[in-house]
Amino acid sequence: MTLVKEVMRRKFDKLSPKDSTRKAVDVLIKRPESAISVFEKGKFVGEVHQRDLLQLAMDPQKVHFEQILGPSGIRNLLRRKAKTVRQIMHRFNIKIAPDADIHQALRLMFREKITLLPVQENGKVIGVLTEVDLLKIVRKKYT
Repeated sequence: MTLVKEVMRRKFDKLSPKDSTRKAVDVLIKRPESAISVFEKGKFVGEVHQRDLLQLAMDPQKVHFEQILGPSGIRNLLRRKAKTVRQIMHRFNIKIAPDADIHQALRLMFREKITLLPVQENGKVIGVLTEVDLLKIVRKKYT
């Protein structure tokens, strides 16, 4: 059984909701990941995805009508004008303990559709677990 604390990252990039989308892009270029954690006043509040930042480059004139229907389509259209991390981040308050089994973390990430899972101990985030970290386990054990 592999535990979260055996795989998690203790050093990771952090953004603030007040940071610019430009800074988020710069961080992702420097350290390619699928998401970056967002902290406000020392507390984890969500994540920013690569694909949300890529949507900023989409030309609204070239978006098909069916893509902008519904709440998620409208939200995506509004996000293209985002200037701060707060405007594009995905807020959630899901965390996992360092002694949890890695399969529990994987189920949680799939169920909640998140790409980054904060690891919390005694009320403090001590690390993160990402999809890339999980792929390293897959490579080691199953390929």
